[in-house]
Amino acid sequence: MEARDDDRISKLSDDILHVIVSLLSEKEGLRVRSLSRGWRYVPPPQVFNLCFDSETEYGKFIGRYNRQYHSKSKEFVTKVSQVLRNHRVKKFAKLHSLQVSFFHYDEYASEIDEWVSLAASMAVNKVEFKFADIFKIPPDENDPITHRFYRFPWARIISTRPNLDLEYLCLESCILKPVPPDLGLGLSSLKTLNLGYLVLDQDDFNKIASACLKLECLTLCRCTLPQTFCIGGGPGGTTLDHLKSLALDIHGGYPKIRKLIKIHDLVNLKNFECRGCGIDFSIRAFLPWRDVSSGVI
Repeated sequence: MEARDDDRISKLSDDILHVIVSLLSEKEGLRVRSLSRGWRYVPPPQVFNLCFDSETEYGKFIGRYNRQYHSKSKEFVTKVSQVLRNHRVKKFAKLHSLQVSFFHYDEYASEIDEWVSLAASMAVNKVEFKFADIFKIPPDENDPITHRFYRFPWARIISTRPNLDLEYLCLESCILKPVPPDLGLGLSSLKTLNLGYLVLDQDDFNKIASACLKLECLTLCRCTLPQTFCIGGGPGGTTLDHLKSLALDIHGGYPKIRKLIKIHDLVNLKNFECRGCGIDFSIRAFLPWRDVSSGVI
């Protein structure tokens, strides 16, 4: 019986192997390139994606009350800092995305500030900072724990590189205040904004939204909002002419107070998804929606 040659990967052209490696994170790309001699000589990818996730690194969620939290969180933060510094100093291929998912309060604020500065200086296109705990509930703005969330450093985005190439930004479980009155060109290229598990007032949202000149997709997930909140133009809001997709996951909170969400003048909106409870809507202007999904009570 003849032996079958099932090693079809080694027969792929260098161009195809290069595409495969370029889609992996930096860590995965280096690991794959060390598997065989053939892969070792594949040209390095032109784009890197860095993903740091506690569940991936340690095989489980490391929360504040876990006995390993202090040692593992310090180890995790040190690793992220070292990799980002090396990437900048050694001038590897362009860093396309930076994703960090780990439960933090403000004890590592200076280190995370540095990550933001490094990402801005390297013109990263996609940034995700997810610091939510395992319960992922809307934060209580009167709870002292909420005030210990990491405070996002908007000034570092503006000062490090005034005209960013940032197209995707996701922030979870952090403090947005104080949002500068003028973010300049810091978010002018942003097309997707995802905000989750944070306290968001109307003024801060307007400042951020007004700086996103090309924003097409907006997601608000389990954020604590004022009783009346406006998305779009009109009194109290800001114009979002390019917005095509809007996803909301909103809960009235405790004590249960119904929220009024005003959706005004989103003339290019095509997809709208909303779920939650305790929500009323005020919708103005013609909206050419193609896809509407609602699970609101």
